[in-house]
Amino acid sequence: MSLDFPEEEDDCVGAVCVHVAEGERPVLAVFHHADGFRSFSCGLPDHPSAEDWLGLGPDALADLHAAHPLVSRLDRGRMAWREKDGDETWRIEVLPDDD
Repeated sequence: MSLDFPEEEDDCVGAVCVHVAEGERPVLAVFHHADGFRSFSCGLPDHPSAEDWLGLGPDALADLHAAHPLVSRLDRGRMAWREKDGDETWRIEVLPDDD
């Protein structure tokens, strides 16, 4: 999957951790924040700074939605996660108010 990364911050509609963007790890967690912003993560806690995330443009967000159709329908204020790559079972939870 080829991801487009916006040059302007205003064109950013989501974020992806560098591990997923570089193909090192699969998407294991998706967050749909209350403001509509979506984040795709490898699910591991080693993302301590903003440099660990890349902004997503609309085309890249559409590509990630196509690759993960269940989470593309995730309501705002929710997160979905799965245990491992290939696991068809996504668990859906409510995000804390201060997500």
